[in-house]
Amino acid sequence: MLTDLQSQYSGFLNTPSLLEYIPNTFDPFLVQQDVLPSEEALKKHIHIHPNEVLGKRVEHFFEYYIKTHSAFELLRSGIQVFKEKQTIGELDFLVKNIATQSFLHIELVYKFYIYDPTIAASNETGWIGPNRKDSYDLKSNKLLKKQLPLLYNEETEKILASLNLSSQNFEQRVCFLTQLYLPLHMKASAIFEERKPPIAGFWTSFHDFKNQFDQDAVYYLPLKKEWIINPAHGTTWISFVEILSQIEQACEQKKSPMVWIKTKEDQYQKIFITWW
Repeated sequence: MLTDLQSQYSGFLNTPSLLEYIPNTFDPFLVQQDVLPSEEALKKHIHIHPNEVLGKRVEHFFEYYIKTHSAFELLRSGIQVFKEKQTIGELDFLVKNIATQSFLHIELVYKFYIYDPTIAASNETGWIGPNRKDSYDLKSNKLLKKQLPLLYNEETEKILASLNLSSQNFEQRVCFLTQLYLPLHMKASAIFEERKPPIAGFWTSFHDFKNQFDQDAVYYLPLKKEWIINPAHGTTWISFVEILSQIEQACEQKKSPMVWIKTKEDQYQKIFITWW
């Protein structure tokens, strides 16, 4: 059985890049690694505070991935860029490709998106955050207009010069890792014509969840830092009645919780229950 840290790192490695399936966006940087490190190796290099949010955890995982990958050298990470003592942005990772001796500026994104057909009817994509506060369109616009252009900012050039580097030597990549969730009973073929990404799970309203789901299955409400994990690694399960009260509390706070489901046949599923 995997440890918590191994389970989270494994979830990171196995999250697909959305940019492989949405054409004409950004040059993707793909995470690929077959061998899962031991708990000892991970603990030696990854130091995560128990309360550290999921986004920061993923940054730790990506940094470890680059540092331990034979093809890359990590130059810098989390470079804060200031102008007149005000932060104007941050460069996620500066990396050297050892074989080609080329330089990469990599922006890291890790998102959970659900597909809303009502938005897709009028927008470029229908991928939004479970609480409707985020979307692929918003994030891609931020990348295009703010995060990637930061490399060429005058203040950034000063930082790079102090490292004997220049923005003109860098290629830019986006590592856009995404767990995708479809409406219950919708198939990926309804959205993607050619290559179909792996779907992490489904979503439904609290009302439909109460009326449609298996009362003989067992359930778990993971903490957000656990959302990255494969539910097969879960160890604590509760009844349908017990999970309903937990979901209701989250929905009352206008939060759409993730729920793990384990059936009697030991089949596992991830699902978002929306408050709206």
